[in-house]
Amino acid sequence: MNQASVASQILSQPIPLHTAGMRVGLLGGSFNPPHRAHRAISLFAIKRLRLDRVWWLVTPGNPLK
Repeated sequence: MNQASVASQILSQPIPLHTAGMRVGLLGGSFNPPHRAHRAISLFAIKRLRLDRVWWLVTPGNPLK
C-alpha cells in the first residue's frame, strides 16, 4: 500500500468516541512502524496525566526519512 492510499484511509476514519469532560491526550508522529515504545509512552501518559484516552495523530509522511 502506498503512502497516498494510507493517508486517505487514515483521513477517512471518524474521530474516536469521546464524551464531554473526557481527558484526551494527543500523540503525534508518523508511527512508521508503530512499536512498543509508542504504546508504552501512551500508557505512561494515561497513568501519569490521568487521561481517559490517548489519540495518535498520524502524519502521512516523516520529513526525516
